[in-house]
Amino acid sequence: MSWKPADRENIEALADWLLAEAKRRGAEGAEVAYSEGEGNSLSLKDGEVEECISGASSALGVRVLLGGGRQGAASGDKLDKASVSELLDWSLSNAGSAEPEEGVFLYSGEPLFADPEILQIDPEIDRITAQQRMESCRQLTALAGSADSRIISVRAAVWQDGRGSDFYASTEGLSGWERGSSASCEAVVLAQQNGCTEMGGYGMDSHRLCELDVEKTALRAVSDAVRRDDHLADLLIGGNTEHNVGHDALHDAAQSARADVHLHGLFRDGGQRLRLVFERFSVLCAVRYFAHGHIKRGKGEENDLDTL
Repeated sequence: MSWKPADRENIEALADWLLAEAKRRGAEGAEVAYSEGEGNSLSLKDGEVEECISGASSALGVRVLLGGGRQGAASGDKLDKASVSELLDWSLSNAGSAEPEEGVFLYSGEPLFADPEILQIDPEIDRITAQQRMESCRQLTALAGSADSRIISVRAAVWQDGRGSDFYASTEGLSGWERGSSASCEAVVLAQQNGCTEMGGYGMDSHRLCELDVEKTALRAVSDAVRRDDHLADLLIGGNTEHNVGHDALHDAAQSARADVHLHGLFRDGGQRLRLVFERFSVLCAVRYFAHGHIKRGKGEENDLDTL
């Protein structure tokens, strides 16, 4: 896959223009988020390829605040001046027609940084090959399928990896870049005993490739399915007739857990990434860390991480 990140100076210039133009057109405040990334996803079902996807996405969004607790937002994937200007038009229009809300403001406090020992860039993730993804999925399938005689199917052996960059700027004078990479592995299995079938799953995701454990993932998925199978057998022996409800709830929980694993990866569409960036960089989450080593406050003033 060939993916080229956007020019940072261009993104920063567009953000500066958007923030100034939003203020000129009457906004009390505004913030801009840009997100870009690429990712790979491979999934096997009982050892056969079910899904193999590679892709890249990018998006830019703007949120404006008007008086009285009104706010509006818009996003798109085009970075030319006309398209960006249209995003501002839409966000102002949305804010103008929005109902007032309480607690609508921009974060203006000091940023907090992650421990520098927990950097979110791992070059090993960038070097993962298609063959390595396949080997990991096959290993998940083999380990999970042979761990317990009650396992009748390895419904999903999944590997994902991705990398990307996020940028945030607001009229409060805060701006900065964040880069990250991540990888994840997951197994979902079916166990059968006493005429009952149960689903179990387990997944891991990390910013460091060395922290992923394929064997642990497979065995924990099996343990999860077998534990549920044993629990259901106990309910049946005890005459409890509510096991069908429990089965549905466990199935939903397993599906939900699988969705969570996928969400944590960087392989997601630009619009969803933008939403997460806004949540992470706005008042919903005041924790900010920029892996490039400095953050700009106000005009041209830079503070090194070591001095903050």
